[in-house]
Amino acid sequence: MLEDAIRENALASRLERFKAAAIDSLLIYVPTVILVSVFPKKEDIPGFAYAALGLYLLGLLLIQGGFLVARGQTIGKKLVNIQIVRSKDGQNGGFVNNVLLRTVVNGLITLIPLYLLVDILFIFSDTKRCLHDRIAGTI
Repeated sequence: MLEDAIRENALASRLERFKAAAIDSLLIYVPTVILVSVFPKKEDIPGFAYAALGLYLLGLLLIQGGFLVARGQTIGKKLVNIQIVRSKDGQNGGFVNNVLLRTVVNGLITLIPLYLLVDILFIFSDTKRCLHDRIAGTI
């Protein structure tokens, strides 16, 4: 499957993947930056603002997780029209590949210094697969 996708040039471009990641990151950072901008001193932030941000982030996590399981897409990937599939058969990886391996396991590994940089640099391989793709068996 991976070889077929490479031959057919069906892999998402580096720019498409960057755009999708940027959109997903903005969904997290923009509300947080707005909160900090409105209340520059931590002690001035009212409890409801923390609660609202927490509920927003929890809702976003559930929505993104649901999309990953159902369609192999996050909101950013959907907007850019790309999708995560298993490299062995081109099917949606579902919960195990898309959420547990790509998100949870990879997220824990990012605690290792410099891992995130190495993970990102793998995008320049011929298959455009980052380490998190290789860990999860996805493209």
